[in-house]
Amino acid sequence: MQPVTLEASHALSVQQISKNLQTSGTSGLNSAEARRRLASFGPNHLREIKRRGFLSILLRQFRGFIFWLLAGAAAFAYVIGDKIEAVAIIVVLILNGLIGFVTELRATRSMEALRNFAQVRTRIRRDGTIMTVDARDLVPGDIVIIEAGDIITADLRLMSSSGLECDESVLTGESTPVPKVPDPVAQDSALSERTNMLFKGSAVTRGLAEAIVVNTGMNTE
Repeated sequence: MQPVTLEASHALSVQQISKNLQTSGTSGLNSAEARRRLASFGPNHLREIKRRGFLSILLRQFRGFIFWLLAGAAAFAYVIGDKIEAVAIIVVLILNGLIGFVTELRATRSMEALRNFAQVRTRIRRDGTIMTVDARDLVPGDIVIIEAGDIITADLRLMSSSGLECDESVLTGESTPVPKVPDPVAQDSALSERTNMLFKGSAVTRGLAEAIVVNTGMNTE
Protein backbone atom coordinates (compact mmCIF):
# COMPACT_ATOMS: atom_id res chain seq x y z
CA MET A 1 0.00 0.00 0.00
CA GLN A 2 1.22 3.48 -0.88
CA PRO A 3 0.33 6.65 1.09
CA VAL A 4 -2.16 9.20 -0.16
CA THR A 5 -0.28 11.93 -1.99
CA LEU A 6 -0.52 15.53 -0.86
CA GLU A 7 -1.98 16.45 -4.25
CA ALA A 8 -4.98 14.26 -3.43
CA SER A 9 -5.32 14.54 0.34
CA HIS A 10 -6.66 18.08 0.51
CA ALA A 11 -9.30 17.34 -2.16
CA LEU A 12 -10.58 14.08 -0.65
CA SER A 13 -13.05 13.59 2.17
CA VAL A 14 -11.93 12.23 5.52
CA GLN A 15 -13.83 9.01 4.79
CA GLN A 16 -12.00 8.54 1.48
CA ILE A 17 -8.59 9.07 3.05
CA SER A 18 -9.36 6.74 5.96
CA LYS A 19 -10.39 4.05 3.47
CA ASN A 20 -7.32 4.65 1.30
CA LEU A 21 -4.98 4.40 4.29
CA GLN A 22 -6.96 1.58 5.89
CA THR A 23 -7.19 3.34 9.23
CA SER A 24 -9.92 4.24 11.71
CA GLY A 25 -10.46 7.56 13.44
CA THR A 26 -11.80 5.79 16.54
CA SER A 27 -9.09 3.16 16.99
CA GLY A 28 -6.20 4.17 14.72
CA LEU A 29 -3.75 1.60 13.41
CA ASN A 30 -2.86 -1.51 15.33
CA SER A 31 0.72 -1.87 16.52
CA ALA A 32 1.57 -4.71 14.12
CA GLU A 33 0.42 -2.69 11.11
CA ALA A 34 2.28 0.40 12.36
CA ARG A 35 5.51 -1.62 12.58
CA ARG A 36 4.97 -2.96 9.07
CA ARG A 37 4.45 0.54 7.68
CA LEU A 38 7.48 1.89 9.51
CA ALA A 39 9.58 -0.81 7.86
CA SER A 40 8.02 0.03 4.48
CA PHE A 41 8.10 3.85 4.57
CA GLY A 42 11.07 4.32 6.88
CA PRO A 43 11.51 6.63 9.89
CA ASN A 44 9.81 10.02 9.86
CA HIS A 45 12.89 12.22 9.58
CA LEU A 46 14.60 14.36 6.98
CA ARG A 47 17.73 13.19 5.21
CA GLU A 48 20.94 14.43 6.80
CA ILE A 49 22.89 16.91 4.71
CA LYS A 50 26.23 18.58 5.30
CA ARG A 51 25.79 21.87 7.16
CA ARG A 52 26.53 24.81 4.88
CA GLY A 53 28.48 27.76 6.23
CA PHE A 54 27.79 31.47 5.79
CA LEU A 55 30.58 31.91 3.21
CA SER A 56 29.38 29.00 1.07
CA ILE A 57 25.83 30.38 0.97
CA LEU A 58 27.07 33.91 0.22
CA LEU A 59 29.32 32.82 -2.65
CA ARG A 60 26.44 30.91 -4.24
CA GLN A 61 24.65 34.22 -4.82
CA PHE A 62 27.44 35.58 -7.02
CA ARG A 63 27.56 33.02 -9.78
CA GLY A 64 25.49 31.98 -12.73
CA PHE A 65 24.96 33.32 -16.24
CA ILE A 66 22.85 36.36 -15.30
CA PHE A 67 25.35 37.51 -12.66
CA TRP A 68 28.31 37.33 -15.03
CA LEU A 69 26.31 38.95 -17.83
CA LEU A 70 25.51 41.95 -15.62
CA ALA A 71 29.04 42.03 -14.25
CA GLY A 72 30.32 42.15 -17.84
CA ALA A 73 27.88 44.96 -18.60
CA ALA A 74 29.18 46.91 -15.60
CA ALA A 75 32.78 46.43 -16.71
CA PHE A 76 31.94 47.53 -20.26
CA ALA A 77 30.10 50.60 -18.99
CA TYR A 78 33.13 51.53 -16.88
CA VAL A 79 35.55 51.07 -19.79
CA ILE A 80 33.54 53.36 -22.08
CA GLY A 81 33.38 55.99 -19.35
CA ASP A 82 29.81 55.53 -18.13
CA LYS A 83 30.84 55.17 -14.50
CA ILE A 84 27.45 56.03 -13.02
CA GLU A 85 25.76 53.17 -14.90
CA ALA A 86 28.60 50.82 -13.94
CA VAL A 87 28.21 51.67 -10.25
CA ALA A 88 24.43 51.31 -10.48
CA ILE A 89 24.73 47.79 -11.93
CA ILE A 90 27.25 46.78 -9.27
CA VAL A 91 24.99 48.11 -6.49
CA VAL A 92 22.06 46.11 -7.89
CA LEU A 93 24.20 42.96 -8.05
CA ILE A 94 25.32 43.40 -4.44
CA LEU A 95 21.80 44.09 -3.15
CA ASN A 96 20.41 41.12 -5.08
CA GLY A 97 23.17 38.91 -3.70
CA LEU A 98 22.51 40.01 -0.12
CA ILE A 99 18.76 39.44 -0.46
CA GLY A 100 19.40 35.98 -1.90
CA PHE A 101 21.90 35.25 0.90
CA VAL A 102 19.44 36.15 3.67
CA THR A 103 16.61 34.19 2.03
CA GLU A 104 18.69 31.06 1.45
CA LEU A 105 20.28 31.25 4.90
CA ARG A 106 16.86 31.35 6.56
CA ALA A 107 15.61 28.46 4.42
CA THR A 108 18.72 26.38 5.12
CA ARG A 109 18.57 26.95 8.87
CA SER A 110 14.83 26.19 8.86
CA MET A 111 15.48 22.85 7.16
CA GLU A 112 18.21 22.07 9.69
CA ALA A 113 15.79 22.88 12.52
CA LEU A 114 13.10 20.66 10.98
CA ARG A 115 15.34 17.63 11.38
CA ASN A 116 15.19 18.13 15.14
CA PHE A 117 11.42 17.62 15.08
CA ALA A 118 12.00 13.89 14.69
CA GLN A 119 13.10 13.97 18.35
CA VAL A 120 9.74 15.40 19.48
CA ARG A 121 7.12 13.18 21.12
CA THR A 122 3.66 13.11 19.53
CA ARG A 123 0.28 11.99 20.88
CA ILE A 124 -1.49 9.47 18.66
CA ARG A 125 -4.29 6.91 18.78
CA ARG A 126 -3.22 3.30 18.21
CA ASP A 127 -4.85 0.04 19.21
CA GLY A 128 -7.87 2.09 20.31
CA THR A 129 -5.93 4.00 22.99
CA ILE A 130 -4.12 7.33 23.12
CA MET A 131 -0.35 7.02 23.55
CA THR A 132 2.77 9.13 23.10
CA VAL A 133 5.45 8.06 20.61
CA ASP A 134 8.60 9.48 19.08
CA ALA A 135 7.74 11.57 16.04
CA ARG A 136 10.22 9.54 13.98
CA ASP A 137 7.93 6.50 14.48
CA LEU A 138 4.87 8.12 12.86
CA VAL A 139 3.56 6.34 9.75
CA PRO A 140 0.88 7.12 7.14
CA GLY A 141 -2.48 6.26 8.67
CA ASP A 142 -1.62 7.22 12.25
CA ILE A 143 -4.23 9.37 14.01
CA VAL A 144 -2.58 12.38 15.69
CA ILE A 145 -4.09 14.27 18.63
CA ILE A 146 -3.31 17.99 18.38
CA GLU A 147 -3.58 20.94 20.76
CA ALA A 148 -2.23 24.49 21.06
CA GLY A 149 1.56 24.59 21.48
CA ASP A 150 2.23 21.44 19.45
CA ILE A 151 4.74 21.26 16.62
CA ILE A 152 3.43 19.38 13.59
CA THR A 153 5.87 16.53 12.91
CA ALA A 154 4.45 15.09 9.66
CA ASP A 155 2.06 16.18 6.93
CA LEU A 156 -1.48 15.66 8.22
CA ARG A 157 -5.02 15.82 6.87
CA LEU A 158 -7.50 17.22 9.38
CA MET A 159 -10.33 14.94 10.52
CA SER A 160 -11.92 17.29 13.06
CA SER A 161 -10.98 20.60 14.63
CA SER A 162 -12.13 23.25 17.09
CA GLY A 163 -10.81 26.80 16.71
CA LEU A 164 -7.57 25.51 15.16
CA GLU A 165 -4.95 27.96 13.89
CA CYS A 166 -1.40 27.25 12.73
CA ASP A 167 1.73 29.29 12.12
CA GLU A 168 2.99 28.14 8.70
CA SER A 169 5.54 30.91 8.16
CA VAL A 170 8.39 28.41 7.93
CA LEU A 171 6.74 26.96 4.81
CA THR A 172 4.48 29.55 3.18
CA GLY A 173 5.85 32.84 4.56
CA GLU A 174 2.43 33.77 6.01
CA SER A 175 3.04 36.30 8.79
CA THR A 176 -0.15 35.48 10.73
CA PRO A 177 -1.63 32.17 11.98
CA VAL A 178 -3.91 30.43 9.48
CA PRO A 179 -7.36 29.06 10.47
CA LYS A 180 -7.73 25.34 9.75
CA VAL A 181 -10.92 23.37 9.03
CA PRO A 182 -11.48 19.77 7.87
CA ASP A 183 -13.54 20.55 4.74
CA PRO A 184 -12.07 19.42 1.38
CA VAL A 185 -10.67 22.11 -0.91
CA ALA A 186 -10.15 22.26 -4.67
CA GLN A 187 -7.63 19.91 -6.25
CA ASP A 188 -5.63 22.81 -7.71
CA SER A 189 -5.49 24.84 -4.48
CA ALA A 190 -2.17 26.51 -3.73
CA LEU A 191 -0.23 25.28 -0.71
CA SER A 192 -1.30 28.30 1.36
CA GLU A 193 -4.97 27.62 0.52
CA ARG A 194 -5.00 24.02 1.75
CA THR A 195 -6.80 24.87 4.95
CA ASN A 196 -7.47 21.23 5.80
CA MET A 197 -3.77 20.29 5.81
CA LEU A 198 -1.18 20.60 8.57
CA PHE A 199 2.41 20.60 7.38
CA LYS A 200 5.55 19.30 9.05
CA GLY A 201 7.37 22.16 10.77
CA SER A 202 4.33 24.36 11.39
CA ALA A 203 3.20 25.25 14.93
CA VAL A 204 -0.28 25.10 16.44
CA THR A 205 -1.10 28.49 17.99
CA ARG A 206 -4.62 27.71 19.24
CA GLY A 207 -7.37 25.11 19.17
CA LEU A 208 -7.74 21.34 19.22
CA ALA A 209 -7.85 18.77 16.43
CA GLU A 210 -7.39 15.21 15.27
CA ALA A 211 -5.70 14.45 11.96
CA ILE A 212 -4.47 11.57 9.81
CA VAL A 213 -0.79 11.28 8.86
CA VAL A 214 -0.60 11.25 5.06
CA ASN A 215 3.13 11.76 4.44
CA THR A 216 6.28 11.40 6.51
CA GLY A 217 10.00 12.09 6.23
CA MET A 218 11.28 13.21 2.83
CA ASN A 219 7.77 12.89 1.35
CA THR A 220 6.53 15.87 3.38
CA GLU A 221 6.25 19.39 2.00
